[in-house]
Amino acid sequence: EINLQIFTFDHTTELWEPLLIAARLVDPDANLLSGQITHFSHFVGVLDNVLPDPPKLFAVRSPVGLETVSIRGTGEHDAVVEVFVNDIRSCTAPIPVDGFFDVPVRLPQTFTRVKVLQIDQAGNKGPFTADTAIERDIQPPTLNLLSKDDQILDAGDEANVSYQSSE
Repeated sequence: EINLQIFTFDHTTELWEPLLIAARLVDPDANLLSGQITHFSHFVGVLDNVLPDPPKLFAVRSPVGLETVSIRGTGEHDAVVEVFVNDIRSCTAPIPVDGFFDVPVRLPQTFTRVKVLQIDQAGNKGPFTADTAIERDIQPPTLNLLSKDDQILDAGDEANVSYQSSE
């Protein structure tokens, strides 16, 4: 896929600003399509076919009793991340100017594989991150109380319970 961007020079900020993404100006055979520029200025065309690197993911803790987890990391600012759960696209989210993203993802099963890619402003899709395995603990914790003779106490049994906490 060829992505062509056209920039105009903004004399106020003294920066080149994207005029429009010309994926719309290039057909599948890479022929330029006609278009109009509605104002006079300085223009430059830039062909961006450089794939972005995969985003860098932070460690994900296995959630206990939760159905969602935050996928956090860094990537190119103003790009978009696509999150895939078990090889199915789950969601997309923009990467803000600071480059950090935090995307809540629903975990459909107790064992889930998550991978992420980013799409830059020119529409180039980068490679996936390595799969991140997340194991969700859906079993609530249990506490067995034992009698003095190490027998499990049943509901309705009476016992004196004491505990000591340590710091």
